[in-house]
Amino acid sequence: MSDLLPLPAPGAPRPLASTKAAPSRDPDDVGTQFETLFLTYLVKELKLGKTPGLDGAEESGVPGASVYEGFITSALAESLSKSGAFGIGKAVAEYVREHAAGSEAQGTTKP
Repeated sequence: MSDLLPLPAPGAPRPLASTKAAPSRDPDDVGTQFETLFLTYLVKELKLGKTPGLDGAEESGVPGASVYEGFITSALAESLSKSGAFGIGKAVAEYVREHAAGSEAQGTTKP
């Protein structure tokens, strides 16, 4: 119970700093995250996350069908990204490494 944050009083100002963890700066993580995001949009646009019987289900009266399709889309995109079949994550990681090394040599990195 000690890890719960206290609720602010009504009308109290909200803190400016975010409580989220800092995003990863590891090039491999950045590449994987980018590839997963890209493939999520690709799968969604190609409608590969649609399941038989749920296609157009919101109109047919199946409640929550879009939620399940979102889960399927995310799982499929993550699986494709982890397989490395597209190579987008590797290319992004290599690009980040090259440009991070160049900016460190010039002394222009951000903390």
